[in-house]
Amino acid sequence: MCASFTLKAPAKINLNLYVTGRRNDGYHLLSSLVAFADLSDTILIKPAKSDQLSVSGPFSHKLKDVGAISLEDNILGQCLFTFRQHYAQDLPPLHIHLEKNIPVGAGIGGGSSDCAALLRGLFAQLHVKVSEQEQLDFALQFGADVPVCLKSEPCIMEAIGEELQALHDIISHPAILINPNNSLSTPSVFKAYKALNKAFSKDCNINSPRMIGQNDLTKAATSLCPEIGSILNYSEQIPNLKGFGMSGSGATCFILFHDEKTRNDYLTLIKQSFPSYWLKATDIGSAPQEAFYEHQI
Repeated sequence: MCASFTLKAPAKINLNLYVTGRRNDGYHLLSSLVAFADLSDTILIKPAKSDQLSVSGPFSHKLKDVGAISLEDNILGQCLFTFRQHYAQDLPPLHIHLEKNIPVGAGIGGGSSDCAALLRGLFAQLHVKVSEQEQLDFALQFGADVPVCLKSEPCIMEAIGEELQALHDIISHPAILINPNNSLSTPSVFKAYKALNKAFSKDCNINSPRMIGQNDLTKAATSLCPEIGSILNYSEQIPNLKGFGMSGSGATCFILFHDEKTRNDYLTLIKQSFPSYWLKATDIGSAPQEAFYEHQI
């Protein structure tokens, strides 16, 4: 293992999301078109005397708020401990430094992408000889979004996250991400969804036509965070969009534009309309190449 290495963990965007059923164990079945934003957390891994986690970045305080700044309570620690047990029992202690640039609990896969990036780096650095499918199966235990984040390319994601079909014809579009500085827990959104819905989406599979922005969880998330409705109502007034909607279980929303100039013009207007919200101009499509494995030091 080299002295240290750095990884990029790109934000995951659900361009649509359908809830298609629920298993007997309570897990909901999903069907979603997933792409990635040119916005990433950064993870630095280096040898240490004992396993430890440090955090920095604009959203590090949110991790402190939820007590996720120790390895025992953070998904990165859970990932490291489990990986060591399964694949590298002699792996020496590591210091993981997380630069948190993606909002926490925002529906854009921050923690899942962090976990996937760490797995990607460990599998590569330690030359673990397992198939891609075994890596994806291993990733699933850490969350439904972790396999698609490990794959880090546009996909149709189905079932509880384990069925992935890569899409190679997705092009990147200029976009704006908006979050009303509100974190939503996925279980609370699904609880609200269950209370509001009596039926699941039908006839939705990999070959079905898919509408950008359709998200079966939007109504439930909006009941918990009404600001989502304000963002989507505003987006609906913008002419000639590629699409808009809420990602994952919220509260982050996306707006897709056809060109960068229009995106940048609206970024100024949206800042004026929602001055206290988090906004990010980005591109949504394929993950940046450096997301796979950035460099060794």
